[in-house]
Amino acid sequence: MSDAPQPSEPRYVLDSSALFDLKNDYPPALFPSLWVKFNAIVADGAIIAPREVRREINLGSDELPEWARSYAHIFLAPTAAEAMIVGQLQLRNTSWISPSETKPIADPFLIAMASEKDLPLITHDTRLMPFARGMEVECIRIPEFIAREGWAF
Repeated sequence: MSDAPQPSEPRYVLDSSALFDLKNDYPPALFPSLWVKFNAIVADGAIIAPREVRREINLGSDELPEWARSYAHIFLAPTAAEAMIVGQLQLRNTSWISPSETKPIADPFLIAMASEKDLPLITHDTRLMPFARGMEVECIRIPEFIAREGWAF
């Protein structure tokens, strides 16, 4: 038996919008203790995201693509059940994914992951929230996430 700590079970699904706002509203240089706690919970596996979120992050020219490389283990391919949900969502929301579009769209994958795993979705995307809530996915913002974790700064 190994004495190595076991990773946590996932507790949250992370949208790129929340990560972008976290970086912009709570920059690491000004809120280092927040980022230490956030990175620790990410490293532990308590936060996951669809691989499409990483694709969205990688479009940026800031420090987040490097951050995503450091935590590549959280960006997961869809399970078969999640892929089925994505297909159902696409049928109901045909404008979400265009065959001619080359920009990654994580929204249906986020909803599918959060729905299938019954996890809250950390998002700041107000256009995504009604679709998520329609699938009974709980949406929370960064301040609520911080409060749920019991962090104080």
